[in-house]
Amino acid sequence: MIQTTPALDQIRRALAAIEAHLDRPLAMAELARRAGYSTWHFQRVFLALVDEPVASYVRRRRLTEAARMLRHEPEQRLLEVALAVGFESHEAFTRAFRRESGHTPSGFRDHPQPNLSWMRLPVAAEHLQLLPTNMSFEPTLLDLPALTLVGLSDRFIAAMSPDATNMDVIPPLWRSFQQRCGEIHRAYVVREPNQAWGVCRCLPPTDRTREDELEYLAGVQIDPEAHGDLPEGMVRWDVPARRYARFTHRGPIETFPETLSYVWGAWFPRSEYEPAMEAELELYDERFKPGAEDSVLDYYVALRNKA
Repeated sequence: MIQTTPALDQIRRALAAIEAHLDRPLAMAELARRAGYSTWHFQRVFLALVDEPVASYVRRRRLTEAARMLRHEPEQRLLEVALAVGFESHEAFTRAFRRESGHTPSGFRDHPQPNLSWMRLPVAAEHLQLLPTNMSFEPTLLDLPALTLVGLSDRFIAAMSPDATNMDVIPPLWRSFQQRCGEIHRAYVVREPNQAWGVCRCLPPTDRTREDELEYLAGVQIDPEAHGDLPEGMVRWDVPARRYARFTHRGPIETFPETLSYVWGAWFPRSEYEPAMEAELELYDERFKPGAEDSVLDYYVALRNKA
C-alpha cells in the first residue's frame, strides 16, 4: 500500500517532473515550486526522503537513461544520446558519464559486462516513505525574541550540491571567529558571553552567484541598541522574533546530519507546521564539546502554519 501524506505527494510531484524532463534542464526553483516548497527547504526534504541530494539524483537519472540507450539502442550516435538526456555537447556528456560509471560512453557500450552499481533507477511511489518518528528528537516550540548578532560571515555552496563547499568554508570560519571574538567583547556588551550562534540564510535570488549559494554567520548576541564601529571584516545581522521549533542534537557534530534528516524527513512532514522562509539557527553554549559523545547543540527552525 502506498503511504500518502502531503509531504510525500509533494516530493512525488517533483520526482515525476524530473522523469518528464530528463531530456532538458529543469531549474531547482521550478522543481521546488512544483513541490510547493522554497528552494532551500525543498532540497532539505528531498534529501531526507530520497536519501540523495536533488542535483545528484537528477544527474544519475539522466546518466542511467543514457546507459540504457547505449546498451539497447545501438543505432543511436553518442551525440544523439547526449542530447536525449539533457547534455549540450558530446564532451560534457563524456566527462559526466566517465566520472559516474568509470567508462567512456563508447567503452560502456562495448564492454561485455560493465559495472552497473552506480545506476539510479527512479524512486517508485510505494518506496517513498516518511522516516520513522523518534520521541527523543521531539522539539520544543517557543517564541524566540529578536536577536542582534555580530560576527564573521561567508558564502558557501550547500551540502546538498555536488559542488558543496560547506566543509571548506564553515569550520575555518568558526576558527577565525574564535580567534577574533575578543574584539567584539571589547567593542560591545555581549549578551550571554558563553553562547555563540551559527546562522544559515538564503540569499536573495539577485544576489547569488548560483542557485544553491547560501550565507553563514558565526557570531555572538549583542544589545540591539548598541552603536559603534564593527571590528574590521565583521558584520551585524538582525534576526527577527519568530516562533521556532528547537531540536536538541546530542553527540558529535559529525552526526548532526542524522538530526537534520529526522527534522526534514520525519517531524515536519507529520507536524501542523511548515518551515518559514527564515534563517536557521544553531546555538552553541557550554554543553557543546567538539568531537565528544556527550556534546549538545540546539537547532532552531522558524515555523508557520501549513497553508
